[in-house]
Parts: sequence; structure tokens; C-alpha cells
Amino acid sequence: MTTGSRTLAAVTEAGTFAVNVLAWPDRHLAQRFATAPPHERFEGVTWSLAHGAPVLTRSSLSAVCEVSETVPFLDHTIVAAP
Repeated sequence: MTTGSRTLAAVTEAGTFAVNVLAWPDRHLAQRFATAPPHERFEGVTWSLAHGAPVLTRSSLSAVCEVSETVPFLDHTIVAAP
């Protein structure tokens, strides 16, 4: 994640994050989460909280990960999970 990312701040504060795998027909959701301002990302999207991370109902597969380490790399930060 970009070092100044608001998403990075939220992930490190929460200590968890979810990887949501979407089917091709839901690719617009991936685009929205990649580009929309944080307050617009979840508008109209059904989701639930699983172990402190948002899991999208339409996901084909979701994995909730616990942050074990963050590593600065150039202008990004790598978030590692065990």
C-alpha cells in the first residue's frame, strides 16, 4: 500500500484485513475499492465484519488476515500476515 494511504492507516490500526476474491461480474466492486474515496467504497455493498475485517457478501472467497509486520519499501508499505 502507498505509505500515505488511508487504507494502510486503517489496516494497521485494526490489526486485521480481508482479502475478498470477486467473480468477473463483480469486477466493478474491485475498481470501486481501488479508486473511490474511503467513505464511498462500501455504499450499497452488503458486507459483514469477520474477526475485525470487512468481508463482502458477494465474495467468491474471503480470507481474513492478521497483520504481523509492516515493512517500508520505497513509497509503499508491505503488510505481512503469518
